[in-house]
Amino acid sequence: MGDENIRHPWMIIALQELRDSLEDNPTSSTIPSTRQPKRERGESGAQYIHRLLTETPTACQIQLRLDRTMFVRLVNLMIDRDLLYDGKYVKVVEQVGICLYILAKGLSYRDASDKFKHSISTICKYYNEVLEALVNLSFDIIRPHRDLSKVPPEVANSTRYWPYFKDAIGAFDGTLIDAIVIDTNDSMAKVRHRMARRLWRANRSESDNEDQSDNEDDENEDHMEVDG
Repeated sequence: MGDENIRHPWMIIALQELRDSLEDNPTSSTIPSTRQPKRERGESGAQYIHRLLTETPTACQIQLRLDRTMFVRLVNLMIDRDLLYDGKYVKVVEQVGICLYILAKGLSYRDASDKFKHSISTICKYYNEVLEALVNLSFDIIRPHRDLSKVPPEVANSTRYWPYFKDAIGAFDGTLIDAIVIDTNDSMAKVRHRMARRLWRANRSESDNEDQSDNEDDENEDHMEVDG
């Protein structure tokens, strides 16, 4: 109790001396005499999207790689299909703008965060949500450009591919997929490889034997002619 009574006056004296020293040296850099002004946030993400949709007709296409008519139709489609919903601070139109901005320019979450004035976690959240909505939308919108029931001419008229596909029932989406069997961890592939080598050796030995027998027959015929 006595120590606290002694320590308290000394703290008051120390604070008084510190205040006097600051008043004598107002230009001291140790503690600023005035508060620094806050950094201006600038244009918000919603204002940026609004500017792209209302100013020059080509601004939206240049920045988001999509003209403003198609952009508005895409946003309305997302809302009508219940693929996206307005957030507490970020509306659907801005969510789609964030995703297209990153995809169009190949930027990072940090760059988009600086542009739309949201945290990196918020940018990441809405980017992934819009991307997932676009994938779900692709099942209804994306269609093949030709009838898959017909054989593509590049396959039907090709001497390289047609012998393999002339009796085929169909293919995945009409596409040709190059595939290579990796036999490092596939025991069946190793077995097939060994069997193929054995068959090749057997066929080779049979052909060699046939050639040898043919040569012997020719030699016998030559000897018979000489004897005759």
